[in-house]
Amino acid sequence: MQREWELQMHAVAARVPSFGLNFFQQTGTLIAIAILTTLVLLIALAEIVHRSKEQLKLQQFMHTKAPIATTKASTVHMENFPVQPPRDTCAAESSTTEELLLCFRLSENFKRALQLESASSNSNFLCVIAGVRSIICLWVSTFHVYYYSVFALSNAPMLFVAMGNFLNQPLLQAIFFVDVFFVISALLLVYNFLSSQTRLKEIRNNNFAQNLRLFGRLLLQRYLRLTPMLIITMVLTDVIYDLINTYSPFYLGANSGYYCKQRWWHNVLYIQNFLDMKDICCSWTWYLACEMQFYILITALLFLYAKSERFAKISFVTLVVGFPVVGWLCNYYNGITFDIDKLHSTLNQLYVKPWVRINPYLGGALCGWLLHNNSQRRHQRYHNHQQEPQSEQQQKPQPQPQTQTDSHVQR
Repeated sequence: MQREWELQMHAVAARVPSFGLNFFQQTGTLIAIAILTTLVLLIALAEIVHRSKEQLKLQQFMHTKAPIATTKASTVHMENFPVQPPRDTCAAESSTTEELLLCFRLSENFKRALQLESASSNSNFLCVIAGVRSIICLWVSTFHVYYYSVFALSNAPMLFVAMGNFLNQPLLQAIFFVDVFFVISALLLVYNFLSSQTRLKEIRNNNFAQNLRLFGRLLLQRYLRLTPMLIITMVLTDVIYDLINTYSPFYLGANSGYYCKQRWWHNVLYIQNFLDMKDICCSWTWYLACEMQFYILITALLFLYAKSERFAKISFVTLVVGFPVVGWLCNYYNGITFDIDKLHSTLNQLYVKPWVRINPYLGGALCGWLLHNNSQRRHQRYHNHQQEPQSEQQQKPQPQPQTQTDSHVQR
């Protein structure tokens, strides 16, 4: 019975977005306000605890400095002994609650996340990215579980009605959290590429043919890293689709196994995002297609940046301005609105198309470039600061020893 039934929805009334006092009476709104209030309080308490601990360290420092001053007054010179507060003692007195509160201190977390001079700070930066990526991955996976459960429901219209509830928005809007992966991928690509001085020097010294071979080698490495797992996923998906449609109450569509048998080569070439969502083998692999296409474009810009920074910057600004205009035109000419019956058109015309989804990738590339320049400036200031004492020592006049020739002349 279910296999003969298809959901056909049409908008009978447009829901006009409005804002009123009843918005604050919804359960989801109250929960969101409670969460935000809790976060603000935790951040404020973390700052208070940090300042109180700093004040305690200062008091202990002054307490340990007083006996040394009296000893110095009794003609015992101890100015060469360093005076430091007992940090181990302060750390031992910190409770677990205080340490947990200090985890919410924004300034400290921001500083640790952006410091890249040493190995330890680099690990902090990578831990931040890994943590964000793990949270977003779990969030997006949970959304896909709910999305594919729709095919086994007999009251799907009730599900579309529930989409308007504010409490369900964090889950439903997970489709846009994929942009976080685009930002992280572009940030790491640009930062690691610009940090490799050996590769930049090689690109500057190569001619066009040599750089083309180097570009092809980088592209081949990425293709070989992604494609084997993609092929295994397509094979397993095709088998599992057939088993689910035949032996389970879940029904994924009459042609769900057809597309992997006929259009698998689109996935191998990473161009499946140019198809409609219903025609893609493993519809979620549209992300890999966008990722590969964006990687090719930004890597080409990085090669151009190594050769001519000015021309690369002009090209990047042109892309940043042009792609949002293209996305707006896609919205305008396709007549895409917020009605629920336009959801399918939104997926085909906006959600999987590279000229619409590239904007977060460009933003991540810009962040990677800014992070690299900031790291370079810090390293340069540190290097100049280290060279100042050496230059001062070299400028000091050294006494010339009297030679034997001068003594013979005096005789």
